[in-house]
Formats: sequence, C-alpha cells, structure tokens
Amino acid sequence: WGSHASMRAHLDDQASGSLQGGIPSTYLTARNLDLCSVCGLTACQRKQGGWQLATVADRNSMTAWAELCMLPKAVLRPPPRGGAHRQLQTCAFTQRRCARWLEGERHELWEINRRGGPPVAFAPAVRTAMMTLMSPSTLGGKPVAWPWLQRGNFLGLALRLLTRFFWKKKAVVLAALRAKHPTAAPARPSLLGSGPCPAGSTPDFSVEDVVRAARSFRCGSAAGPSGLRGEHLREALDSAHDDEVAAHLTRVAQLLARGEAPLELAQHLAGATLHALPKGADDIGVAVPLGSEAAVHCSRHWVHANRSNPNKVFLKLDFANAFNTVDRAALLREVRLRLPALSPWAEWCYSHHTKLLFQGEVLTSEAGVQQGDPLGDCAAVSAAVGRLVNAARQLGLQLNASKCELTTLNGPQTNLDPSLFPAGFQVNDTGEFVLLGAAVGSPGFCHQHTLQRAEKTKPLLQALSKLADSQTALLLLRHCASWSKLVYSCRVTPPPFHQDALQSYDAAVLQCLELCCSGPLTPSACIQASLSTKTGGLGLRSVVRHSGAAYTASVLATLGTCSLILQQYSPSLDAIISNLNGTLLAADHVPFPPPPSLRQQDLSRAVDRNTAVQLASALSGPGHEAARAHLQLLQEPGAGAWLQALPCAALGLHVDSALFRIMVRLRLRLQLHSEDAPCRFCDGVCDTYGDHARVCPCGGDRTKRMALGRGMAAALQMCTSRTGAFGGPAAFDLAVTSGLRTGATAGSAQEGGRSAADYEARKRAHQQTEASCDAAGIQFVPLVAEACAGGWAPTAVATWKQVARAVAGRAGDSASVLVDRLQQSLSLTLQRENARAILRRAGDNPSAGALHFDTP
Repeated sequence: WGSHASMRAHLDDQASGSLQGGIPSTYLTARNLDLCSVCGLTACQRKQGGWQLATVADRNSMTAWAELCMLPKAVLRPPPRGGAHRQLQTCAFTQRRCARWLEGERHELWEINRRGGPPVAFAPAVRTAMMTLMSPSTLGGKPVAWPWLQRGNFLGLALRLLTRFFWKKKAVVLAALRAKHPTAAPARPSLLGSGPCPAGSTPDFSVEDVVRAARSFRCGSAAGPSGLRGEHLREALDSAHDDEVAAHLTRVAQLLARGEAPLELAQHLAGATLHALPKGADDIGVAVPLGSEAAVHCSRHWVHANRSNPNKVFLKLDFANAFNTVDRAALLREVRLRLPALSPWAEWCYSHHTKLLFQGEVLTSEAGVQQGDPLGDCAAVSAAVGRLVNAARQLGLQLNASKCELTTLNGPQTNLDPSLFPAGFQVNDTGEFVLLGAAVGSPGFCHQHTLQRAEKTKPLLQALSKLADSQTALLLLRHCASWSKLVYSCRVTPPPFHQDALQSYDAAVLQCLELCCSGPLTPSACIQASLSTKTGGLGLRSVVRHSGAAYTASVLATLGTCSLILQQYSPSLDAIISNLNGTLLAADHVPFPPPPSLRQQDLSRAVDRNTAVQLASALSGPGHEAARAHLQLLQEPGAGAWLQALPCAALGLHVDSALFRIMVRLRLRLQLHSEDAPCRFCDGVCDTYGDHARVCPCGGDRTKRMALGRGMAAALQMCTSRTGAFGGPAAFDLAVTSGLRTGATAGSAQEGGRSAADYEARKRAHQQTEASCDAAGIQFVPLVAEACAGGWAPTAVATWKQVARAVAGRAGDSASVLVDRLQQSLSLTLQRENARAILRRAGDNPSAGALHFDTP
C-alpha cells in the first residue's frame, strides 16, 4: 500500500463490486479521482480524453463516437491567444472547457467552436448523433484568422495561401473536382457474394505497439477528421493513468482495424479534406523508390541506343483519372487475396461512399482510392498484371488517347504504321519527348525544357521579392523557390545539356535575394550565399554547381532498378564520375567503382567544401585577415542556426525586416556604411562591415546581449533540474566572446573555433571556478558563444545534445530537432542584438554614412 499505483488493482476490485466495501470519497477527492461512468473503475478527472476512449471501446455506439469527434474541437481546441508566455492562461482555458464539458454544456461549447472555428462538415449519421446529443443547429462557420507562420505552422501557411488563391475561382475549381470524382455504385453489394472477411484475419494489437505508434507522431502533426492530434494522445499517455489510456486506445484501434466501428461513421473518418493544386501533364511513378528517375534514365539510354532505327518507336500510355476511377470492388477483392489482415479495415473505409470537403462544400467519393493511401499502390500493381489494357479495363481504368504518344526515333523516316494502335494516339516524329517531367532528346531540347521550368517560377520569385517580411521571404526562397524547383531536372538530365538554363535560374534567385533581403551583392557574396548554412552561406544552393552531384547520385541510386528494367543498361559511369570529381577537393573524389551508399547530400556537402575553399583562397592576400576570420567563424557549430528559425513571434523568433536585412548583410560581409566613422559611444571607429559595433564595450549593447543570454541559461538550468539531464546539480555560466576582437582575428582566421575554446578554458580556470564547483559536488558547465557569427564552444554543443536527449521523449520530437530549436533561439538572439547595435551607431550619426539597404 505504499502508493496509489500499487493499490490500483485493489481499488478497481472494490469499485467493480468484486470486493466488499467502497472507496472513501475523501481518498478520491485528495487524489483528484472519480469513478468512470462507463466501467465504474477509478479514473482521473483531468484526462477526459481517456474517459471518452473508454466510452467508445465499451459501447461502440454512434453516440459515443460522435462525442469523441466533438471533444477535440469543443474542448481541446487552442485558446484565442496562445504563445509560450501564456502557458498558464492556456492551461486554465482548457481546464474550464473540461469542467463545462463534464457539467453537460456540450451544446454551448460546440456553438462557440462553430462560430469561431474553421468550417466543419460531418457525415449525415455523425450529424444525426450530434443532434441527438444537443439541440439542432447548422454546423458551419467562418474561416479562422490565419497567422500560420507566426505560430510556426509552415505547412499551414502554404495551404492557406493556396486556399486564398483558389477561393476566387471556387466555382470553377469545385466543378473540376466534381468531374474528377465520378459516380459509382457502392462496393459492398458486389462483395456480398464473396462472403464476409475471413474470421480472425486481423491480428491483435499489443498495448506496446499502439503506444509506440501514438508516440511516433511528431509535434505539429495535423489532426484527422475528428480533430484529435498526436499531442493529445502523447499528453494523455504521460499522465498518472497512462495504463488506462493505453488500454482504451488499443481497444479503439482494434475496433477500427477489425471493421467493427459503426459503418455510418466511415463516411466521416474515411473521408478527407481536399486542397486543390494546379496540375500539369506530368505524373510521378509510385511503389518503386526513385522509380520515375529510373524510368527516365532507362528511356534516355534506350532512345540513344536506337536513335537511327526506323523500326523502333517509344510509346507513352496514360490512364484517365486513374486514382479516382479504379473499381473499388475489384480493389477490395485484391486486398482480400493479397492482404487479408488489412481487408476488414479496407472494406470499412471503401465499401460505402465517403465524404470529401473543399472550402466548406461536401463532395462524394464513390470510386477509386484517395491519393496518398497505400492501397493506391496495390491498385496500380494489380492494374499492371497480365495484359496491361485488359487488366486495366477490368479495374475500371480507361486509356486517355489524347495523352498517349508514339515517338519515332528516326524522325519522319520510320516504318511506323499508326493503324496498329488505338485511334487517337498522338504521333511525334521529332524523336524528342517529355517523360515524367524530364526531357529526353538533344541538348537543345533539354535546354529549352529546363528553361521553361525556370520561367514558370519567375512569378513566384517576383512575389517573394515584394514580401514586406524579409525573414519570411528568405525562408520561402530557400525552401520553396530555389534549388527545390529544379532538383528533379538536375537529377534526370545530363549537366552539359542544360547549363545555360541553370545559370539563368541561379541569376533569377540571386536577384530575388537582392530585392527581398540583402541589397546589391558582390561576386564573392553571390558565391557565399549559395553555400549551405553550415558552411557559412544562406542555403540558396546553386543549381549549376550542384547539378553534377545530383545527376551522379541519381544514376548510381537507380543502377539496380534500371538493370532490371533494361538488361542492356550500361551508363558511362567513368565519364560521369570524372566530370563530378572535377568539382570536388582531392580528398572528396569519388572512387571507381563508386560505393553503393553514395548519396546526393554527401556529394553536395563535398561540393560546398570545395566552393568554401575556393572562396577562402580568394581572400588569402594581405588586408583580408578579418574576412578570412569571418568566413571561418561562420562555419562553427550553430553559427547559421538563426537562418533556419521559423518567424514565430509567440516563440520570440521573429525579427523585424530592418534588423533582418542587417543580419543578412553581416553574414555575407557586405558593406553597411558608405565610409568609416567615429563610434558615438567610444573612441573606436565604426568600420563599414560592422565589426566594431559587435564588440564595442560601450553603449550597453554587450550588457543587454549578456542579460538575454543569461535569462536563457536560467531557463535551461530549471529544465535540466526537472529532467535530471546531468544526473545531479549543475551550474551554467553563459559567456559571449568575439573572434573579431583585437588580438583574436589572426587566430580566428586560422581556426574559427579558437576564440570560443580559449575563452571556455579561461572560464574554467578563472578563480578556480571549476575546481570549487567540483569540491561542492556541482558540475560546472561553461556555455561560451561567439558573438559575431553565433557559433558555440565544444562544451556548449555537447550540453545542448545532452539536454535534448533528456527532454526528447517528453516533447515527442527527436533529440536533433530539440537541439536545432535551442540553437535557433540562442543564435537569433545574438544576431538580432548585433543588428541593433549597428543601427544605434548609425541611426543619428551623420558621419556614419547611409546604410546600404536600397534594392537595385
């Protein structure tokens, strides 16, 4: 009887009537417990999500499922005003809603959600069950405000921007979506002749497997139709009653896997929300890793080998709206045959029509599978068995003749008889074509294709250059509008075929950078901006410089698949690797034969290392010592973390555009002033690159920077004391030094981490601090940062990793993600205060000259 956990079995026996007597009410009140209204056992009042799961698991009724669907939206929704500094208010907000839910105010809570939340549409059976629970009302609503990026929801911002774009064309897009989802009879009647699913085909889930799956959700994972998020499950599983929650969750998962949940619910839970995207004529292969790239490489090799053969043609087939027209009955029969353990769940999802939501409108999905569903691959595989066209027709697929193309390899001089093929097939006598988004043909044809793809991105680049928020603009430019737009073309097209097109695209990306963030760039700044953030750049990878690495990685990764598709496949690996090695340092040269584990990321890092060495070599002359030191400091751990931070104001990660432009120019070592000028706070000279402003001892900037940093160190100490990350008491001492201060520049030019490492050793030895802490049983942890670039000393880097490992399980993220977040916050604080120091010394000092932020 030493603890409540050891008494749980005895108390549950008393509550269920197995033992005489009852549980005293004083015992329940003292431990914030109550008796579950479903099973009669003890339950925690604060974890009503577990109570609702128990209701579903025990009753499995439409009413119980409707309550579970309502609970996340009505109770677990975010408060009107969130943020890290409002955690207590958020907790109180949720507790008040929980109390109102338990007191029966479900109708009122749902009405509040309906008026202030996003549009909600439920299946008729779910709607009816909800109306049974509360008075009739219309389940609609107005769209919620969308400061998505401010809350760190990067994907939410992208989807919301797309939503705004398509809202103007809602009627047209809605009509196109309805046309994409044809009508069909339900699949269940066709399956009745095959009998029920095999009894016992679904294996029993263990509690450990379900808990492991629930904890695998990353922070920020989107909710399903019910609104229940991974964070909700993880928090419930971290409670004092995690065993009950896990047991109930396992039973609910088992109900769904066996197809025993109410069929009326499938219209809602098996439905989806649609996001309309502009789609070109190209689709991407599925089911085979890098299958589309392998298909392109094989096709290019085969076309080149048969270039002059008049008896050879290249045929492209296209099935019209394949995902949405597959016969569900045929699909489910295939699942029964090949995946019997999955068949109850598959039939529960697809044996009846389901609901799709688009901008508050409800569409019906009657045929096919939802894109992204793994069952789609099963349908594609079954469609390829036997004779392609006949098997596809049996599954309800029809050829789209207008997109099927015959390409003659010998130009007009061919023996092709078009009458041998179905009517409507297009004949291409140029010998050049586009397959899966890749150009196959002469260098001129490939150049034009890449140039057209680059031209399509110019409106996006123009829009980014006009964004008022420079931090958001650079983040979108790096992740959505630079290397990522042409990486596929680089992987499937030989680099010499489209070099000019790639160069023009690099120029367009740099022009966008000048307009939105940096102002005019020097040639060395252009090169530096193309380096990765860990190598000292902005992460705007050059497509010209990295095209060889991308193409080589793709050819090597698809070698096995291509050999299976085409037995005669034999690419010129020696020439490909020789061209790549010309862009790498001698230590990074790829051997021949190449290792099978070679990845594009590794090759791109090698390309960046070579580029950084070349950039440093250009600064080897006299008078460039500070520039060399600056480049070395940027390559220290954590120095570029602030560039990866989402501009979330609630977390203190958003930077005003005026400050952010200075931060970017400091990183690229662009001139900030037109000429040197006296410092307004000390006897020093404010140089044009801002080096003095970042180390100036006067004006209070260093004091403010240290105060912010030590506040973070105090929060870190509180966190480690709770998690026991160091196994005992620890004393943190945050210190900031500069690698560009007088006397340290020469050492930093040789080794970027020297100044931080030296200062760390000084902190340990000063007044025998470390020895005194050891004598008192306290671990002394100096956290030394380099002020100019934001890098960290070795002990600080190890500390971040140690703390992240301790809290990773509780936060639901990997340790590497938490390390990144810590470094982003600290690095951003340092760089923001550096930019403020420069503005203070240039703002009202006429002799300082004008800051060069004018766009070209």
